[in-house]
Amino acid sequence: MILPDFKGFPRSGRIIGIDWGATRTGVAVSDATREFLFVRPQIVVKNPNDIPAKIVDVAITEQAVGIIIGLPL
Repeated sequence: MILPDFKGFPRSGRIIGIDWGATRTGVAVSDATREFLFVRPQIVVKNPNDIPAKIVDVAITEQAVGIIIGLPL
């Protein structure tokens, strides 16, 4: 589900932050209280179409309640 703002976003639980790139995608994960952020290994792929599946793998592994994707300025 895509939300236009944070009103419907769960108030607790891990969140994944994504810095999307064509070949390298940065990943960070918060703790459940959202007080701390932990950098995870970059997602490095040859085919950009493989990135969404890799992000889903991270979300499942980290038991994330949401994903925030940064957009380029």
